[in-house]
Amino acid sequence: MTPPLVPIPASGITASYIASASQLVLSAKGTIPGYFFEPIFVRDKSADGLRYSLGAYCGGLGRVPDENAIDVTDKFDNISLADGETVVVETQLGKFTIEVKRQ
Repeated sequence: MTPPLVPIPASGITASYIASASQLVLSAKGTIPGYFFEPIFVRDKSADGLRYSLGAYCGGLGRVPDENAIDVTDKFDNISLADGETVVVETQLGKFTIEVKRQ
């Protein structure tokens, strides 16, 4: 089950590719409402291409903060990318095309 999407703008998302390891690295920085746990990137395997979502489960007992600062990085192995490729990342604020930087 895919977790609910979190509100991170495109400016808070980066993508890089480590060719020697065939590894895509997605990162997100920003603030989210305090009732979300730590977000994760999830690959949409039903879609063609490189589509991901950024979501987090909700919860918390007692008083939760108004917002939480996040700095999350997830790695995806066995990904083949050509130069100049992009990934699509969906958040609560929309679907964003993110340029992949090679390392």
